Amino acid sequence: METNTDNIAPEFKEYVDSKIIQIIDETIQKIREVLDQVEGLVHEIWDIVQIIAAIINEARAMFQKSQQTEEAAA
Repeated sequence: METNTDNIAPEFKEYVDSKIIQIIDETIQKIREVLDQVEGLVHEIWDIVQIIAAIINEARAMFQKSQQTEEAAA
């Protein structure tokens, strides 16, 4: 669909263009803020994953030790 903008005042075109640029800038800023929050969440999740991995490793070591103790007692 083509539009005829010849009859629109240049001042209005400039105003609209500046508003569009402003909206784009604000949108980019909000996207950056959300990405910063996501990055923080990813770091927190990674910390939790490392804690879970440490717990699993400790449980595995305890299980292996109990197995060795049972084998030695048998």
